[in-house]
Amino acid sequence: MSELTLTKTRFTGGIWEGVVSGGEGPLEVVLDAEPVPGVTLAPLPEGGRLLRVPVPAEAIGDGIRCFVIRSP
Repeated sequence: MSELTLTKTRFTGGIWEGVVSGGEGPLEVVLDAEPVPGVTLAPLPEGGRLLRVPVPAEAIGDGIRCFVIRSP
C-alpha cells in the first residue's frame, strides 16, 4: 500500500474538496463518530482522485470541528 497524501483545493458552497494522491480504494469521512453522507471520490484525468465532502450546516460556525478522513 502506498502512502496517501491529501491536498485541500477549495471550500465553497458547503463542499470541501481535496486531491488524494497515492493509495487505492475507498475513503471514509467521519464527524463526531458518524460517517458524513454524500462523500464522493472520483478519478482525475491528470492523476489522483478528487475527494468532495459536503460539510453539514451544524458543523459550520465558531469553534473547531474535526473531520477524520480514513481508509476503512
